[in-house]
Amino acid sequence: MLTKKIFWSLLCMQVLAVNESSCAQERTMKDIRWKKVATLPGGDVALKNKGLAGLYGGVHNGVVLLAGGTNFPGAMPWEGGTKKYYNHIYLLTKESDKYNCKLLPDELPIAMAYGASISTGKGVICIGGENENGILRNVLLLQWDSINQKIAIITLPDLPVALTNLAASMIDNDIYVVGGENEDTVSSAVFSIRLDATRPAWKACAALPLQISHAVAVTQSDKKEKCLYVIGGRTRTASGISVLHGTVFCYHPSSNAWTEMPAMPKYEGISFLSAATGVSFGDHEIVIAGGDNGKIFSRIEQLNVAIKKATDHRVKQQLLEEKLVLLQHHEGFSKDVRLYNTVTGKWRLLEPLPYAPVTTIATKWNDSIFIAGGEIHPGIRTADIVMGTPVFSE
Repeated sequence: MLTKKIFWSLLCMQVLAVNESSCAQERTMKDIRWKKVATLPGGDVALKNKGLAGLYGGVHNGVVLLAGGTNFPGAMPWEGGTKKYYNHIYLLTKESDKYNCKLLPDELPIAMAYGASISTGKGVICIGGENENGILRNVLLLQWDSINQKIAIITLPDLPVALTNLAASMIDNDIYVVGGENEDTVSSAVFSIRLDATRPAWKACAALPLQISHAVAVTQSDKKEKCLYVIGGRTRTASGISVLHGTVFCYHPSSNAWTEMPAMPKYEGISFLSAATGVSFGDHEIVIAGGDNGKIFSRIEQLNVAIKKATDHRVKQQLLEEKLVLLQHHEGFSKDVRLYNTVTGKWRLLEPLPYAPVTTIATKWNDSIFIAGGEIHPGIRTADIVMGTPVFSE
């Protein structure tokens, strides 16, 4: 028989354990600390010191795999330079406290960039994108064989349509692909595929309320179920002027339905954000890093339309000069890092990035965020790999 003293001691221990568990569940991110940890190596003369944008990447078997990407190895695009696409694969490893990134002898079957990628237990999935031959439907699974130190590449079912600048995320074993664009249009379509199915096949889900590209898709809980959150993006139009978005949409798998959440708050008077990266943390937080607020992007699009319409040579030359100044003296994209709480709907800023990347990937590895490469000014890439280490409050 338990004495009163033992009984109350056990009860207090149970209460303490419950409280500790509750505190662990309620732990939120206070801030994040960024530092450069590695550099993409130059695989050839064209790549050396140029960096890459449009990479695919994710975690498998204790390493980060990075693949594909683009840069301008020669002149800048406004100088007539040609964009080059790559089929390289890189391996980021950690030994003690040091990170090392190396180029592998294995290569993708084709050059590709600007698609979506997802980390899974089976490998890193690379979805869609583009290359010099056009928009892609390809879906590849990259697996790291740690014993033989090599990459295995498995071909998965093609997308129903070719898409680039699309977003993707995974809920349990279902992969969801959202939006994107091709030569003709911007998509609002949503497709899913069950990775562990006997015969995986893409199926259509409820369409997103907007046609959208360059958005971020992240899986996180709304406290009732795991949902797909689609944040920001833009929509190319026939006028040549894109519609910019600061929207937040939430997809509920149980009902196959979308809910529009309150839009992103304005920072410096602007709420738009496209070509950013994002990952989930904890039970109800999403980190959105980098991106383009569209201010200069929209002005350049407006100038492109005006240049095309201009009939007066002097006016046309003035417009071309204004555009050149914007491109050459571009201050860079957004360094902001935003934290979104999917339960409270609140946003707040964390420590900014050391530089401002767009059109790249963020992946979560060992409880930190890794961002590799990216475009940091128009036409200019970085080869840096940065790590963000969260600081949590109890």
